[in-house]
Amino acid sequence: MSATPPVPTRTLILDASIRLMQHRGYRAVGMREIAEQVQIKAASLYHHFPSKEMLAAEAMAHYGEMQRERLQALSSRPRMEARLTGYAELFGGMLADGPRLCLYSVLAEAHSALTSPCVEALERFSAQNVQWLHATLEEGFRLQGLPTGSAAARELAELIFGAFEGYMVLAMVDAAPPKAFRKRALALLRLLVPHLMATVSPPSGRKPVSPR
Repeated sequence: MSATPPVPTRTLILDASIRLMQHRGYRAVGMREIAEQVQIKAASLYHHFPSKEMLAAEAMAHYGEMQRERLQALSSRPRMEARLTGYAELFGGMLADGPRLCLYSVLAEAHSALTSPCVEALERFSAQNVQWLHATLEEGFRLQGLPTGSAAARELAELIFGAFEGYMVLAMVDAAPPKAFRKRALALLRLLVPHLMATVSPPSGRKPVSPR
């Protein structure tokens, strides 16, 4: 049996920076702290990423790619409610692990300190979420024999993504952040697309899926 290949240092840096920023915010995390987390010298970190702004841009792009894989996995679920509740759990699971915020919200809050590449990565992440939700809703509408191709599905997709990001922030001050988020998220889905969520029951101690 061949040994598992070591994780590249660059990937370790990106993973460490993502988690630190999720827990503490962009401005509160320094390059030296990231280097210590990865157990490398600061000079080595700057060899890979000459500035914190460049690191943030690549971290956001890396984060988006990891989420793209999770969205693809959700698309293989046969039932629409399973896809939508699974999507909500991508956010709820982060609050159960820390709690920590979505990197999108963390970096969007610090947008004035970011360079264009990072802002573009944020825009791609938002578009990726909205596009997936739009396609999922459209497929659900088609299966239900409802009209498709309207602007309503895209507006719903934008509303769900924006609400979930906001619900994460609201839940951070709650005594039980995951529970608070899941309650709001499911209520929103039932309100907006009740015909796709008819068979969903309230969560009870659901095990988080450990999303990024």
